[in-house]
Amino acid sequence: MVLACHCEGRGWKFWGESNLKSKFWGRSIQLDPVGLLTLEFDDGEVFQWRKVTTSIYNLILGKLYCDHYGTMRIEGNCDYSCKLKFKEQSIIDRNPHQVQGIVQDKHGKTVATLIGKWDESMHYVIGDFSGKGKELDSLLETRPLLWKRSKPSKYPTRYNLTRFG
Repeated sequence: MVLACHCEGRGWKFWGESNLKSKFWGRSIQLDPVGLLTLEFDDGEVFQWRKVTTSIYNLILGKLYCDHYGTMRIEGNCDYSCKLKFKEQSIIDRNPHQVQGIVQDKHGKTVATLIGKWDESMHYVIGDFSGKGKELDSLLETRPLLWKRSKPSKYPTRYNLTRFG
């Protein structure tokens, strides 16, 4: 399956193409996108990245859910790049959907640390931070917010699609 997209807004353009490699494991399917996504701003700054692996579980029985995991590198053409690690969910993990990453300048110095969950919110810490567990959870409440998901509609829409679906 080959996918392509192109979007434009005030001050930016986004485009990409992707091929999808899939592996069926009986009760789950693993999707590995192969392709490059590009975001270009009118000031000339460009960011490019590749998607991480997505697995969809309980295809036959149980509650259907998905997980994203792997490392995403976002390369910029100016001063900064980013490396995000999407942690794979495990059976004993009580804190799923974790994402941690670093933002580096063109000299490789870490200027910010990103922490959060891909389905809830992302926060940042200036400089290098390598906390874990409860230390990380308490830190999230006090750090500046980069992104937070919008609450779902009070009344579900057709096929559980978002308002953009």
